[in-house]
Amino acid sequence: GLTRAQARVARLVAGGASAAATSERLGVRLSTVRHHLEQVRRKLGVSSTAAAVARLHAVMDAPTV
Repeated sequence: GLTRAQARVARLVAGGASAAATSERLGVRLSTVRHHLEQVRRKLGVSSTAAAVARLHAVMDAPTV
């Protein structure tokens, strides 16, 4: 799964925030946000942030049982 930091970054980016805005909001370097996004993409098995966001939306919108 995602680390807590990766999940925070992923949630903000999936919500429409840019990497720069996410960096500012979380008080971390832009390079840190980019690293977290890279790890999220790797863990989700996708090659782009857009694909990661689509995958995250699919998971977040899925009904729970």
